[in-house]
Amino acid sequence: MNRLSLPQFNEWNPQLVREFKGRFQVRNILITIGISLLTQLTIFLSHLNQFPGINQIVISSPYCPSKNQLYTQSETQYWKIYDQINTLGNAGKRPDLEKQLQDLDKIRDAVCPQDLIDFNRWFTDYWTSIFIWISVVAVFGLIVLGTYMLINDLATEERRGTLNFIRLSPQSAQNILTGKLLGVPILLYLGVFLTIPFHLWAGISAHISLLEICSFYGLTVASCAFFYSLALLVGVTTSTWLHGLQSWIGSGITLIFLSAANSKPIISEGWDWLNLFSPLCLIRYLINQTGNDYSNYPFNHANIIQLKWFGLNIGANGISLLALALLNYGFLTYWIWQALKRNYQHPNLPSLSKQQSYLLTLNFTLMNLGFSLSKFEVNNGYYGTIFIGNIFLILALISALSPQRQTLQDWVRYRIERKKHWWTNLAKDLISGEKSPAIVAILINLLIASTIWIITIFLVAKPTEKVEMLLAVALHCSFMLLCASIAQLMAMMKTPKRTLWATGMVLGVMIIPLLFIVVVFSSKPDYYAVFVVSAISFISVSSAPLSLIITSFLGQVLITILCNIQLTRLLKKAGESELKALVSS
Repeated sequence: MNRLSLPQFNEWNPQLVREFKGRFQVRNILITIGISLLTQLTIFLSHLNQFPGINQIVISSPYCPSKNQLYTQSETQYWKIYDQINTLGNAGKRPDLEKQLQDLDKIRDAVCPQDLIDFNRWFTDYWTSIFIWISVVAVFGLIVLGTYMLINDLATEERRGTLNFIRLSPQSAQNILTGKLLGVPILLYLGVFLTIPFHLWAGISAHISLLEICSFYGLTVASCAFFYSLALLVGVTTSTWLHGLQSWIGSGITLIFLSAANSKPIISEGWDWLNLFSPLCLIRYLINQTGNDYSNYPFNHANIIQLKWFGLNIGANGISLLALALLNYGFLTYWIWQALKRNYQHPNLPSLSKQQSYLLTLNFTLMNLGFSLSKFEVNNGYYGTIFIGNIFLILALISALSPQRQTLQDWVRYRIERKKHWWTNLAKDLISGEKSPAIVAILINLLIASTIWIITIFLVAKPTEKVEMLLAVALHCSFMLLCASIAQLMAMMKTPKRTLWATGMVLGVMIIPLLFIVVVFSSKPDYYAVFVVSAISFISVSSAPLSLIITSFLGQVLITILCNIQLTRLLKKAGESELKALVSS
């Protein structure tokens, strides 16, 4: 049976078999098993040293319920006497009160007798704590280490020159990438798989149902699928220009992002979206089933029950939160795979088609807007999260849609060869063409997002704030279109480092004005008004004069027009030069 199954398995996904053979060495397997068992033993023993008898239980502890009534009475009396002493002060010191205070202090610190300790409750909390920490170690290990391994593997393949060789194989892109996703972290999967029996035992001992534990596993798998797919996309798109640093940068950013998703409290604004990116957000509902109250241990998920999306109280129960989290992962993973397959098959073409980008913007804007509706007001500033989310989206689309110099030259040469039809279908080509500049596509994406925002502003915002919000939308769109124009203009540079130049210029346009404003204007009374010329102009619309807002908007539009005029000139010049060279040869 085994002899027959291996060829069949090899036939289904040869890339997965290749990864298995490269990593399933006896030495690697033994090391993985040793690390997994040692981690479990460490967690087990680190909690066992708190066992009653080894660690004394005082009567104030919840594990000493029989003495808690005495403790409550002594606590009330203690603070009453303490307040009397403070009221009297040094002038009216009373030794009898101080003596009573010392006696009550001894009662509060008294050790609970062994026969009165509630061992059942202690063991429930003990197994609950073990369940939590195994979950934390497994989630962080899977996501952070798995991200590093995948990006590093693709960087190594590119460095050895085998990535292009794999591309030439008859396997589909989906098979190859799935083989990478399942095969590269296989030793990591083995280490986490070995923790499942102990994890299940801890969960069941803590009175957590098997169905709830399995729901946590399902959310963890969905989370890994998202982060691993993103890691593959980063590895494929950055393998040629970060010189091996992408694995460290990618895993470091993932660690910071995951820590932020676990630490941020729910405050009913757009950033609440971050909380859905950690599977540990479901722990709060599992712990409540043990009869204990979740108290931010070890992360800040206590008020996840307040999570709202389009006004719906999603956090009210674990089922609705699980459904929204799975929807979130599924939506993002789908779009990552669209870009991943396209970039893998055609590395010289943009990662997404322009039609795909329009649908992505629609989905992303609605998802982001749903978390921002609870506090959609200018005064509290929380509505600005729709703009911050859109900044990340547009930057990603600039990278995904902008063609490189040679692609643009081929496109413009093709059009010059047909001079009589230069304007024929030009609009269609700019809107949906594969090789045309991305400026028009970015503009359409901004129009899609801004249309949704404008409708929301008219329906939800206060009448006195509508004009300010509309001005914020106009400033944001003009600034992001300027960034897209600069990036596309940089793509026409002859230097092989044009991607770095484009990235540096766009980041410079976004960051340098902010630093300049903070350093120069932080002590001025009109500090916030100056942000009207920056990437976060939405914070200035309520304090900046209308003339400054209009000047900033017109200035950004003018610079955008000049950038596109220069881009058109460079395109025509490059296309004519290529055509002359082709004709002369």
